[in-house]
Amino acid sequence: MQLCWVLPGSAKSRSRFIALPSRGVVLMGQADVHDAVGRVLAVLREAGRTERTVRCHRVVLERFAGFLAGRGLGTVSERVCIEFVENQTGVRLGSLREPVNDRDVKAVRRPVVLLADVLAGRAVEVDRSVIPVKDACPARFRLLRDDYLACCRARGNAEATVVAKDRAASRFLGYLEEVGVDDLAALGVRDISGFFVRQRRFGRKTIAAMRSCVADFLAFLAATGWTPESLADRLPPHRHASSDPSTATSPSQPNQPATPSRS
Repeated sequence: MQLCWVLPGSAKSRSRFIALPSRGVVLMGQADVHDAVGRVLAVLREAGRTERTVRCHRVVLERFAGFLAGRGLGTVSERVCIEFVENQTGVRLGSLREPVNDRDVKAVRRPVVLLADVLAGRAVEVDRSVIPVKDACPARFRLLRDDYLACCRARGNAEATVVAKDRAASRFLGYLEEVGVDDLAALGVRDISGFFVRQRRFGRKTIAAMRSCVADFLAFLAATGWTPESLADRLPPHRHASSDPSTATSPSQPNQPATPSRS
C-alpha cells in the first residue's frame, strides 16, 4: 500500500483518512501545506537549530510547496516526494528513505520527510534519522511497548521523554527475552538487577536516566496487570549497578539481600 497524505485544494481533500502501511488509518485535519511548513520551521527553532539551518529548510519546503501547486497535486505520496528530490538534485531515489551519500540529496530530502511527518499527523523528531532505525524491542513485546508509550503521551510526556522511555523499555524487554523471561508475571528483583549489570558500561548519568525510565515502565506493568506488584521501588541502588544481581535490596530492608524470585 502506498503512503499518501491528503492535501486541500482538490476533490480528494474531502477525505480525512490516510492509509499507512502497518500503521492502520491516521485521522487527518484540514491542514494547509503552508501551515505544515510553518510547523516544521517552528519545531526546528524549538529544537535549537540555527537560523541558517531554518532558512535552508524553508527554501526547500517553499520550493516543494510550489512544486505541488505547479502540478495541481491534491495528494503527497512517496512517489511525489521522490520526484521532487529528483527535480532538485537530478538523483532518482529507489525509495524515499534509502541510504544515500549525496549531500545535496540529503539536504533536500530531510525537509521533505519532516513535512511528510507533519502531514501524516506524526510527531516531528528533528533528531531522528531519515533511514528507519531497527526496532530494538522484541516482536512479541512490541504491542505492550506501544501501549506503554501511548500511555506516556496521554500523561503529557514530552516527545523527547517518550523517545527516552521507548529506548529504555525496549532495551529492558530485549534483555528479558535474551535471558528467557517468558512470563512477566514472574518478573523479579534478580531479573531487574541482572539488566542493570549489563548496562554498567554506560556512564552514571545515562544509568540514572535509564533507572528512572525503567522504574516508570515497571509501574506501568503493575498498573495494567502484567505484574502482580510494582517493582519500581525495588531497583538496585545506582552504586550497585555493576554488582552481582543477587545483591539487589528492597528499600524497606536496605541491609538485607532481596529474595530472588527466579532460580
